[in-house]
Amino acid sequence: MGAPSSSDAMAVAGEAQFNGSLEVLSSSLSVDTSLSLSDMIPPVIELCKDIFEKWSRLDDSCFSVEKVSGGITNLLLKVTVKEEDGNEVSITVRLYGPNTDYVVNRERELQAIGYLSAAGFGAKLLALFGNGMVQSFIKARTLTPPGNYHISSSADSLSSSLYLLPLHGFWMGHGTTLCSSIIMVACAPTS
Repeated sequence: MGAPSSSDAMAVAGEAQFNGSLEVLSSSLSVDTSLSLSDMIPPVIELCKDIFEKWSRLDDSCFSVEKVSGGITNLLLKVTVKEEDGNEVSITVRLYGPNTDYVVNRERELQAIGYLSAAGFGAKLLALFGNGMVQSFIKARTLTPPGNYHISSSADSLSSSLYLLPLHGFWMGHGTTLCSSIIMVACAPTS
């Protein structure tokens, strides 16, 4: 099993060129994370329209927003867009949690995400905005122990590939490498 492939969002966000450097789209907008999910939907749609010009003229009814579980310090939202040609594309909008800048060095996080993304691991970074980022959406499910031994074995193989990456100065201190400092979630494609 090779490195995870990016979702179809990369085709939509072709504007977000990732040529080994961190060149991504951006917006000055922010989304108020204290809002309820239903009140958060209009600003999230506005954000997506601001970032992706292709979606700027779509009616809001072409967008669907749902919460994704799994965020530890962030609120993760899956945004699915029905484009003019009928194709549906999904992206992940990641909203930073309150006060997480005190525990997460966002500059180093972006360097790590860019490096890992360029190496074919994880979601592709598409855009940055006031209090978060937009990444490609990876359709996956959480692994549970019973009956997932073969998937866990594949995840172990991917993990070992990750540990073999040359780190180019990503030293996190205290005997850890970048790879061991990243919380890695083993995901398997859903059927």
